[in-house]
Amino acid sequence: MRKMLFVFGILLLFLSCKNTQCSSSAELLVVKSTSNDGEKSQAMVEFLTPFRTKLSEKMDVRLATSAQIMTADRPESLLSNLICDVLLKKANKYLKTDFSIYNIGGLRNALPQGDVYLRTIYEILSFDNQLVILSLLGEDVDKLCQSIARVGGEGVAGISFYIENGIAKDIRIQNIPLDMSRIYHIATNDYLSLGNDKMEPLANHTDIVYLNLKVRDIFVDYIVDLESRGEVISSKLDGRIYKK
Repeated sequence: MRKMLFVFGILLLFLSCKNTQCSSSAELLVVKSTSNDGEKSQAMVEFLTPFRTKLSEKMDVRLATSAQIMTADRPESLLSNLICDVLLKKANKYLKTDFSIYNIGGLRNALPQGDVYLRTIYEILSFDNQLVILSLLGEDVDKLCQSIARVGGEGVAGISFYIENGIAKDIRIQNIPLDMSRIYHIATNDYLSLGNDKMEPLANHTDIVYLNLKVRDIFVDYIVDLESRGEVISSKLDGRIYKK
């Protein structure tokens, strides 16, 4: 009977709830098997079971309480407003930042009302995006807003405008009219900094600061801090982007 060597690289995520730090490690499983697929499958199941159990236990840790259901939508939404508010506040601890932006497509699920678990945050912020701060000329900020207007809106904080016939109008940053000649500092994620998701003007940044902080970890820290102070997660719509 012919023998075959199967090498499986398995990435196992170990999550520690202490200080909301996350780490990962990889293990290599080498299975020497016959052509019996049942034996191979059973060996794999037996190997993975304890790791799957540990991962499930970490993911099911309760972090906080949400006062309302929050979804991500355009032109603005409860969830996108909250995420951008949190990122702008965090960025300002490192560098004076004018506004923040996050793509709606990067928010993969809704935040439920009631108990919020670590699993919930991973379902919302599924990617390992990192927070960056860009320097962008006012002319490019205007182009960015026009790009956002064409798709009907994105997540923002610190900036406002209305959309009329697909055009961004009355653009204000910190409630001050956009200055085409000024350099603005923008908090966003590393994916968007490359001009992805139809936000090409972001790639024109004159400078970029990498903070080496994952967006997901920043949000986890924020809601855990709320919980420690006896507060609940909440958000509101305030017309930062609206359609006429």
